[in-house]
Amino acid sequence: MTPQPLEVVAATLRHSQDRRPWLAIDQVTAGRWRLLPISAALDLFDPELHFRLDPGHPDFPATGLKKASFIIANLPVDALEAGIERRIGLLQGQLASEFLAWLDR
Repeated sequence: MTPQPLEVVAATLRHSQDRRPWLAIDQVTAGRWRLLPISAALDLFDPELHFRLDPGHPDFPATGLKKASFIIANLPVDALEAGIERRIGLLQGQLASEFLAWLDR
């Protein structure tokens, strides 16, 4: 599957057998994408390293996520498109703007 920037995708990557959500950031080379992992382990959330995805945000439903989560910005992974299994959702609207401003800080 070929993602688009800011799509939330499901993939099994990094020597793991678990399918998890990832945020597609940009295409690195043909067939290879930079992804950021998404976690729901809120006890590990660090606002300096992670961007929170709150179900109370009006743009949260578009992410396709089921519960409060966060994007782990300090662990980017370059992955082959072949490992990306399906689209879950999308960061859009104000939530996308907030994430990009946070990432650019």
